[in-house]
Amino acid sequence: MADDTRDRILTAAIDLLQRTGSSDFSMERLAEWSGVSRKTIYNHFESRAHLVNEAIISGMERIVARLRAIVDDTTMGFARKLDRIVEQGFRETRRLWEPPYAPGAAPASMKIVTTGKQLNDHLLALIRRIVKEAAEKGFIDARTDASLLAHVIMNVIAGIRTHDDPSLLPCTPLELLQESLRVLLFGSLSRRGRQSLKMTRALHGSGDLL
Repeated sequence: MADDTRDRILTAAIDLLQRTGSSDFSMERLAEWSGVSRKTIYNHFESRAHLVNEAIISGMERIVARLRAIVDDTTMGFARKLDRIVEQGFRETRRLWEPPYAPGAAPASMKIVTTGKQLNDHLLALIRRIVKEAAEKGFIDARTDASLLAHVIMNVIAGIRTHDDPSLLPCTPLELLQESLRVLLFGSLSRRGRQSLKMTRALHGSGDLL
């Protein structure tokens, strides 16, 4: 029962963090959101910083599990997988991944810094899997280094996700990511890969990321 309550609190904390951001996160808001008393929350988490850390770690694990399921789905082609994992990974990590402290203040725990690196490492590994599989099937141009391409894609995601002032962009961050990856991927595909991509877009519609 105790574990169930702890999981309930963590799930509610992840949801609240994604909706409000960590700067507006409080134990009072979490108690109201989760329907669990502040006393019960403090029975499981010694402080706000501890809870935020654990929520971000748990949120990361859940994001990685969902993204891994996409990569493991044998019914999707490489373009569709890359589309889904980049878009979903970008959306979810951007919502969850914010510093849990006000600008200029000291971080609550170095765990959060480590978790950010772990999350990026997981995302890079999944992107490398997709690109490697595409290269093995002849979808990537032979002149393109598949491992390097995965790092380039990850750098594009990281750069846009951490843009200092999104209001200065001519479009939304996700739209910028979409256009950047279209240009990047089309320049890296073989003829067979471009044909596969056209088929993917025909099947799933023009709203796809790629």
